[in-house]
Amino acid sequence: MERLIAEEIATYKRHIVLSLGDGFNQEYVPSEWLGDPPWNVELRTLHVDRLQLKAALREIVLNHGVALLADKASDVERDGKRIIALKTQSGMRIDSRWFVDASGFATSLLPRDYHSC
Repeated sequence: MERLIAEEIATYKRHIVLSLGDGFNQEYVPSEWLGDPPWNVELRTLHVDRLQLKAALREIVLNHGVALLADKASDVERDGKRIIALKTQSGMRIDSRWFVDASGFATSLLPRDYHSC
């Protein structure tokens, strides 16, 4: 967060605005308890320039040896609730200790897969 602020890619928000499906907006200032275990939610939020953020994140991950793939996850392998591998539409199997789900709110793979958990 500090890097994004320093590089003027982002600015801090003062609060969160919840936009509900019926068009109603509600301002929300998170309480300190949300930042404590077991939740551990980052209470600071940012407004970001999405194009600059995308470029900065790409630079950061590539500099740390992360491989970026232009593919789509089609299946999840798990051990209980822990994801151990993904299968892609092109047939690749990817196993890792960590996965980043950047699919957005309209995703269907993980909610479908975890519905029975």
